[in-house]
Amino acid sequence: MRWDGQSIGVAHQPSDITVFLQEAGLEDPEAFDLTGELVEWRGGGPETWAESPP
Repeated sequence: MRWDGQSIGVAHQPSDITVFLQEAGLEDPEAFDLTGELVEWRGGGPETWAESPP
């Protein structure tokens, strides 16, 4: 995941994104729209997650 041009981690499940956004200083990470234009998905979308982390 990249935030403001910086890599802040790899998400393996939706809750990882919430943690990354909170650590990046987003005031309400739970309300962040993962389907919005600010998100670029690679290899799937917000509903596509691997069975387990690589």
